[in-house]
Amino acid sequence: LFYLIKKIKFFQLINILISIIKLDLILLDKKHKDSIKNSLNLNLLAINKEYQSKGIGKSLFEKSIQIIYQNYFKFNSITCESPTLDVSNFYKKKLDFKLIGKKIRLFNIFFVFLKQHM
Repeated sequence: LFYLIKKIKFFQLINILISIIKLDLILLDKKHKDSIKNSLNLNLLAINKEYQSKGIGKSLFEKSIQIIYQNYFKFNSITCESPTLDVSNFYKKKLDFKLIGKKIRLFNIFFVFLKQHM
């Protein structure tokens, strides 16, 4: 927080505030808001463009989920957010996530996905 203030990162600060007060969830219906509240939210996993479409992203995701579930946090579902159609297609086609709605961020709309953990 102090870093963002010091570096005058107003947009990031506003996005944090939007998230804290749950204003970003106004486009989701109540049942999905409850699903998000009770799930693991996994974001910001990225694969360099050079290594995409080689199975690395799927392996990274699956291994991350396994480590988190076994060592840190038991969960029944996973949510994630996608800023682009390419990332959305990865979540839907490679990882079997279901699109449940959108979240608002300053200057962006993110697609929100949900998957039940087995």
